[in-house]
Amino acid sequence: MSKELTIVIAAYNVEKYITKLLDVLLPQIKNRNIEVIIVNDGSTDSTEECINNFNSENLKVVNQSNTGLSEVRNLGISLADSEYITFLDGDDFITSNYIEVVENSLEGRPDIVSFPFYYYWNEKNKKISDDADINKFNKNNIKEKALNYAYMHKESDAVVWNKIYKTSIIKDGEIRFQTKKFFEDVLFNLSFINRIKSAKYIDIPLVYYVQREGSITSSYDEEVFASFKKVTSLLEKMLKSEESNGKEIVEVMKLRMSLYILNYLRKYDASKKNYKIHFEKIISNSESLKQVNIKKLNFKHGLFVFLIKNYNRFKIKSKK
Repeated sequence: MSKELTIVIAAYNVEKYITKLLDVLLPQIKNRNIEVIIVNDGSTDSTEECINNFNSENLKVVNQSNTGLSEVRNLGISLADSEYITFLDGDDFITSNYIEVVENSLEGRPDIVSFPFYYYWNEKNKKISDDADINKFNKNNIKEKALNYAYMHKESDAVVWNKIYKTSIIKDGEIRFQTKKFFEDVLFNLSFINRIKSAKYIDIPLVYYVQREGSITSSYDEEVFASFKKVTSLLEKMLKSEESNGKEIVEVMKLRMSLYILNYLRKYDASKKNYKIHFEKIISNSESLKQVNIKKLNFKHGLFVFLIKNYNRFKIKSKK
């Protein structure tokens, strides 16, 4: 008999964290129609030993050579035999009422459920994310959905571990995670949202997103640029294949990812060399920003686009 929910956990060198996650999660799924699939992705620390300390009939563990987060999640999708699926990372953890709230949210069988989460540094230092109500993207046609997502999405909308997905939409639509390290959630969510007919939002934070040094998103990595190029190419291909007239969507998504990269480089590229290079690329491609409607962006992003569009004019005036 298929399960109601599959929880896919990606685990790579998380010996300091995985026990805390499983201590809270596994008691909650006891005697429930839920499966947990942990993929230990070639960890070189004692992650495997930590996982082996747990035993549950609802727990499946896969140990494999390192393939990366996207392939781990794709494996979880292929192994899932359930109506719904969600994804967690082994270095995050959940609230004590996570399963109860999630199960209740599935009443009415929505295509997707979303909820806010905690940014977590320690017990005294945590904050709740922005709202993640997917309904604001659930429009009547593909272009409208995609445009809303491109202009409006925040980090809470882009990630996958604060969402519960209907598995059949993923499998029937052949939706998979495409990139190695960066932006894989953005493209996955955009592909999924384009196919939904119903969405539900619960205003209860259920996941603690642990902020730690050395994680993929908190340290400098050259692959950010390769991922950016790949996701842009896939985005253009996806929108073209779905005939959504997506030039504006592509330019907005490229802009949003470019801003992410600039912020990322500002924080983690000590030399600032790559920051300057990337900034100059945005300036040189400012003509493409004509596709972007500033009024639909939030104030910070809209101001940035305005300044970029008028960069050369301001530069000339400053020289005078």
